[in-house]
Amino acid sequence: MIRVPILSMQLGLLLLAIACAGSTTAPALNSERIAARYGSYEVSLLQQEAEWRISSLESRAGGAATTRTLAVVRFALPLPAELRPAHERIVAGASIGATFRDAGWDIEKRHLYGGTYVLDADRHAVLRLMRLTPPAVLAVHAYRFEVVGDAERHAYATIVELHHPDYLALADLRDLYALPAAAGESCAPPSVRAALQRIGGLSESDYTEPQYQQEPCRGPPCTRLR
Repeated sequence: MIRVPILSMQLGLLLLAIACAGSTTAPALNSERIAARYGSYEVSLLQQEAEWRISSLESRAGGAATTRTLAVVRFALPLPAELRPAHERIVAGASIGATFRDAGWDIEKRHLYGGTYVLDADRHAVLRLMRLTPPAVLAVHAYRFEVVGDAERHAYATIVELHHPDYLALADLRDLYALPAAAGESCAPPSVRAALQRIGGLSESDYTEPQYQQEPCRGPPCTRLR
């Protein structure tokens, strides 16, 4: 596991930056939101392959890390040359959103799915990473991550995020990104199911496949983060 501490700036400055960003319609990045709420932020790489990455977005208290978001990332290979410098930093452990924003790109999230993921195996590794007891209902947010320049747009990855219930619930995701409310139909796309199956590789020997509770497909809406 590679753990990369990110919060090296004064938290007060970060809170000020987020407060200023709040005057626009763009939500803060996950890294900023976790740091602002819990006072620290780190990213740990749990799995890294050419096409896939699983990372833990964490806060730390008393020397112990708690996963606030588990992100399953599938890179849109092959990547154009313009994205490769940022990609090299990301596969070395940097945060995706902050890396592209710091490189001068605008970020767009094209929403694919919102729903919940039920963990009921009492030794599932995600429960351990999030310091939860079963059953635990995690909000799921899937989106296509795109970067936008002055005259160009590139798809970088499909990202599926599982959020700690103390950090973001499904209702919070709807408020942040204007996701549609449930209408009773199941439509998690194959890309989301494939990503969720990847976390089986993080499980203990008695892992039980979690249940799916899915939200309808409407949209997709798009949120730009600047």
